[in-house]
Amino acid sequence: MYGRPDREGFHGDRVIIATRNVERGTRAAQAIMHEVKAKGKRGRAEFMRLELSSLRSVHDFAEAFLARGLPLHRLINNAGLFLPPDKMTGDGMEVTLQVNYFAHVYLSQLLLPSLAADGASRILWVSSPAEAAAPAVVDWDNLVGKGYRSDFTTYARSKAYILMAAREMEKRLPGTGIDVYAVQPGLARTGLFGKMDLRKFDSIAMYVAGLIFGQPDFLGAIPTIYTASTPEEELTGKGGLFLYGPPYKHMWPGVFYITSFILNTYQGKAENPLVYDDEQCKRLYDASLQILSEKTGQRLQLESPKPTRLPAGVAGARFPLTGLVPMPMK
Repeated sequence: MYGRPDREGFHGDRVIIATRNVERGTRAAQAIMHEVKAKGKRGRAEFMRLELSSLRSVHDFAEAFLARGLPLHRLINNAGLFLPPDKMTGDGMEVTLQVNYFAHVYLSQLLLPSLAADGASRILWVSSPAEAAAPAVVDWDNLVGKGYRSDFTTYARSKAYILMAAREMEKRLPGTGIDVYAVQPGLARTGLFGKMDLRKFDSIAMYVAGLIFGQPDFLGAIPTIYTASTPEEELTGKGGLFLYGPPYKHMWPGVFYITSFILNTYQGKAENPLVYDDEQCKRLYDASLQILSEKTGQRLQLESPKPTRLPAGVAGARFPLTGLVPMPMK
């Protein structure tokens, strides 16, 4: 089962599965297309290679996508590492922080022109309840995690940073036609657990928790599908919020409310106080763009744009996006 993308394809959309494993990505796209056709639905799924632990790969993916001239209505920043072996990437970042956070910031920046061209697009950041366990102080002297272990605390940091980025992006993109949301799947039994370093106590504990409390992957996908496909008017004013999957609120009664946090049965909010600190969110996003600019040789920025002057009463005003033209990497 391929949780998120197969259900989106059933709506007649073109879904691009961006992953590093060519064989598995191709197989996933083929399986989704087989299911779509078997059910007589419209839609298309295809694979494009993307290795988030390499900023060069992120750059090349974005360049290849933009060259195709395809519209981009939804960008789902869903990929993630959970308790892998301790490792620093070739870009000089702790691997969890790069894959879960920095690479997604970079990808989002590079694809903003395509998202803005549509006029009604969304960026979805997939976070986790683990954000509550992140330290309530940002490690400003070591945002890239040099010397960090790839443990639960580092994973929690990456998920808190995701929420902070989502809130800040939403503030910087008013009037562009791009809305930004954050969702979380709860504890779902996905391939994430199979990639953990089981030599770590954190990994063993989470593996057991997943077996006991984890929900099927397709249930964990519901918050993402809901936020990606729900009509715009139902999400008005919710940009930058932590959406826990409102459909469950009406679907699961009784005993499931006991484990509502795990099973997404309510609209909750982020627990980490950093997420609600506007100054910290702004500082983190600016610092992240500065780090990425230095590592890629590109000038990356996203400023709150000023409104374009239009005659009184004219609706549908758009704001110009600034500083988004990609430059070749070093």
